[in-house]
Amino acid sequence: MTKEQLAATLNGRQYGSEISPEEEEQAKRDGLVVVFGESNDIVKFAGAIQDKGYCNKCRTTSYVCCYDSTVGGRCKTCAYSERDCVTIKTTLRGSWSYKTDIPHETFNIHKNGELYCVGIVYDIRRLKGETSNDV
Repeated sequence: MTKEQLAATLNGRQYGSEISPEEEEQAKRDGLVVVFGESNDIVKFAGAIQDKGYCNKCRTTSYVCCYDSTVGGRCKTCAYSERDCVTIKTTLRGSWSYKTDIPHETFNIHKNGELYCVGIVYDIRRLKGETSNDV
């Protein structure tokens, strides 16, 4: 599965049903990472990275290491240097959204008929050497 196919599959889902366990396993096998808001202060990473980040006052930056795929609030959690990390900036203004230089696709999650989150899907295998592409 490609990031485009997975984003299209997830698009329009409801809060709480963002990704099934089977879809998450398939994403993991295909090297895809799904990022979305799981609650009012948690950013969830599913698929090839399975982790959570905490959103401080609805804005935070997650650092993803290009080599070992660790996620942290600072690049110092990565065993490599800061230049080996990419960032995903999170904001929550009415709905979750993310800004990153990682090549990605987006999908919408709804809650009670309203847009809750604009999530992203990216291919972790493409991070190394391709982190400065404009999206």
